[in-house]
Amino acid sequence: MNNIKNQYLNLPQKSPYLTILISLAFILFLGIGISYIKIDDNFVKMFPDNIPSKIVWDDIQEDFGSTEHLVVAFGNRGQSILEDSDAYSNLVDLVTQYENLDLVEQVISINNNFSDKGNKTLKSNFTNEQIDYFTNQTHSYISFYIVPKLDINNADLVSDVKRIAKNQLNSYDVHFAGQPYLTGEVPNLISKDIRSLMFIGVAVMVILLGLNLKSFYSVFIVFLTSLLSLVGTMGFMGWLYLITGYDIYNFTILGTSMPIILLTIANSDGVHIAARFRKEVRKLKDVSLALAATLKSLRKPIFLTSLTTAIAFLSMISSPIPHMIGYGIVIAFGVFLAWILSTTFLPSLIIIRKWNLNASKFKKDSFIESLVEKLSQKVIRNPKQVLFASILIVGLSSIGLWFVKVEVNVIKFFNEDTSIRESTNFVDKELFGSMSFTIQCEGDFSRLDNIVLLDSLQRRIEGKKIISEIKKSFSYADIVKESYQNFNIYMDWEDSSLYPEDNAHLSEVLLFSQDNNENAELRLSSIINSKKNKTLIMSQMETVSTERASEIAKTVNSEIARFKIDTGSEIEFKTTGLLIFLKDFVSMVVESSLISIVLSVFIIALVVRIFFGSFSYAFLSIIPLSTAIILNFGIMGLIGVELSHLTALLTSVIIGVGVDFSIHYLSDYKNKIKDRDSFKNSNLDTSKDVGYPIMLDVVSNLGFVALLFSSIIPLNFIGGLMIFAMLSTSFGTLTILSSVIELMKGRIKN
Repeated sequence: MNNIKNQYLNLPQKSPYLTILISLAFILFLGIGISYIKIDDNFVKMFPDNIPSKIVWDDIQEDFGSTEHLVVAFGNRGQSILEDSDAYSNLVDLVTQYENLDLVEQVISINNNFSDKGNKTLKSNFTNEQIDYFTNQTHSYISFYIVPKLDINNADLVSDVKRIAKNQLNSYDVHFAGQPYLTGEVPNLISKDIRSLMFIGVAVMVILLGLNLKSFYSVFIVFLTSLLSLVGTMGFMGWLYLITGYDIYNFTILGTSMPIILLTIANSDGVHIAARFRKEVRKLKDVSLALAATLKSLRKPIFLTSLTTAIAFLSMISSPIPHMIGYGIVIAFGVFLAWILSTTFLPSLIIIRKWNLNASKFKKDSFIESLVEKLSQKVIRNPKQVLFASILIVGLSSIGLWFVKVEVNVIKFFNEDTSIRESTNFVDKELFGSMSFTIQCEGDFSRLDNIVLLDSLQRRIEGKKIISEIKKSFSYADIVKESYQNFNIYMDWEDSSLYPEDNAHLSEVLLFSQDNNENAELRLSSIINSKKNKTLIMSQMETVSTERASEIAKTVNSEIARFKIDTGSEIEFKTTGLLIFLKDFVSMVVESSLISIVLSVFIIALVVRIFFGSFSYAFLSIIPLSTAIILNFGIMGLIGVELSHLTALLTSVIIGVGVDFSIHYLSDYKNKIKDRDSFKNSNLDTSKDVGYPIMLDVVSNLGFVALLFSSIIPLNFIGGLMIFAMLSTSFGTLTILSSVIELMKGRIKN
């Protein structure tokens, strides 16, 4: 075992070219896995199978197929679409083309019963009631609903829908909305945004590193190591999916933050080695000795920081969100991969370089080194004042913890002026909304009295003023009433009643409808099962915030409970749909963050206790990350940054980076008091030596400020919070941790 360890430790210096070759070959093998990555845009898969709304949802999908619709609306403002024969002709063509797509189950349109175009217009063919159902109030836009097949790739569906609409409706204003549209369009939008902004961010990172390390080669090898870590990790994700077939290893909307997090962590390891090597070369005047001294002092802390950071991400295994589990496992692997490359590949690149030891970069302090020295002296000279001021800042920030809000509605991730938000707002305001809300009803619906009860509940919910966001609903009762009306017209009977006389008459009416309408059977199968013991009330509503979704869900559930008491109905009602998912997702995101924080802090303290052999070091190690968590989430609450399933990932980043800085600090301090057998100036020298790479790490990650210019709100937040996380963790290490050590010196055992 020791022989293997020694070979690992000495390989970069004894056989640097072999080390580089092995590293590149390993990354190449892992990188092949990128071709096996599957992009998954199914938002519903993020929910555990055992939550009530998901169980109901799966049951509905099995019985009725998809209840989520992609909304397409077209027209021109200020122009009536009712007399536009071209609009009707285009509508017929569009519906036909969409129905022929393999990804589409059916299209719900005003012209479902008519396919002949002729010279017809909407006004000449349809009743006012039918027209009002599919058009906006001014009759300038008409809409239809595409029902996708189950388990398809919504990105492919959206691509086909937009392509056909572009060819057919080039003279009209076109809008798209609905959950299938969002889940199909959002991943592409985020990917494009990240690619362009990450390029800017990386460029800024490289420039800032170059200005401080004063060596293009140093910057290049640090960045190359980070890039290879990213490639290897993404490939590992592909291999995991290929081998296991588990959906948790698919690339989802969560995965869009992966490049940011991996580059941050890998960059941190590289910066520590490059900065320490620069300091050792200046002191020892020999590259081999300087690299040996660098690796001797940093191998253990880099291993421990990698271990504890990986633990922070592996704590996601306990998350109630399935895809968080896969995300945590993949990132944890990436952390260890960055550790391996930083301690083998990177040193090999350093040793093969012919360094000019007389160059000014090895003689003069950089701006950051000078700044760190001044800060260190101030903290060491005034530990009580610094500690008091720091605790005061953390305490004030903690007030914001009570104001943190959760937002997991994907459409709220976009600014108001983006096309995807504008289209959704149009459908919300002009038509009947883009969010779904479904009530599953179980009972005997061959009985007319139960159908009447369905209608009663439907109207009761629609009539609630406090949930005015619900625009339109549809149920089996509507089909029965429509079929009865058509039956009376056909029979030339005048009857003002809404329903047939009795159960026998009901059967006659439904049989007539199926015999005279080829689409009737398909329409019925989407709303009631063959046994007539399960049916749906499907509602369309405006897009609402997560907080409002929770309020509406509670109101609807309480209204259903009161309805059952008032009517004595034995029908069972269960709610599901995007509205209910958002309500459930709120608690899941909060629960996931809390579990990650508590579990990570406990395990990290335990690991530090084992490796450092002291409870004092374990306590000290969690100070920076604890203060950073309070600062970050407190500031989020104070300035109104909402917690989402994307920004929640920053919990692990804060923990990883916070413990990274503290372990480097404690490890260096422990070595100094061991070598000197004295506490004199040990804390000051540690603050200078470790403070430089810490601050350099912070400065290099300022490149993520580019994400502040994203059109996607969570990416704005991630950009700002990533920078603030680096600042808060460095603040916790270089002020609070440093001042606590200074006040406790003499009581901290080596």
